[in-house]
Amino acid sequence: MRVPVVYGSVEAIAICIYLISFWKLGWSKAPHDEKICTVITKSYELRDECDEDDTYVAIEGEDPGCEDNDTNEGKGSTKSDPQS
Repeated sequence: MRVPVVYGSVEAIAICIYLISFWKLGWSKAPHDEKICTVITKSYELRDECDEDDTYVAIEGEDPGCEDNDTNEGKGSTKSDPQS
């Protein structure tokens, strides 16, 4: 009974040290000079988003265009076709 508790505690401490040290070294997407409470609660994931009207919302300088936009079907899409 004592071994799993000790193992779990050591594992949790080791993972915390690992994550904090690599964050402070700048090896994550979170800025290393940010407060730790902000880093824990904020998402630094880069995402492409389309709003309700399939209008692209640019995040972090990404190229515009929504993959699920059905308005260009059959109207001469500008995407290059490798077979043509």
